[in-house]
Amino acid sequence: MLEALTKGARNPGLLAGTAQGALRSKIAALVDPLTGRFKPHHAFMARLHLDQIDAHTRVIDALTARIEKAMVPFRDATSSQPEAEVTRPSSPSSIPSSPRPDPPRFLY
Repeated sequence: MLEALTKGARNPGLLAGTAQGALRSKIAALVDPLTGRFKPHHAFMARLHLDQIDAHTRVIDALTARIEKAMVPFRDATSSQPEAEVTRPSSPSSIPSSPRPDPPRFLY
């Protein structure tokens, strides 16, 4: 829907028809919000945001591939290790309120 809006589509019925997933059941309710409120400036800003999302996705994909490649030598070692058990305090009152004792009040 955003891609269509950034490319100049303004027909609310057609735009609502591009809804996916859970929004498919709400096409009639989408027509009113899509009527006449999306101006060229909004299209410009949406395009900038969509381009940033695409750029971040490419960076994440590149980092993921690099991490996967770097982890290859450790796959056998980590897959045979049992997962470490995480221990947590039983209640907030068992967590000390201060990490160290109070300092002396007077240092003369």
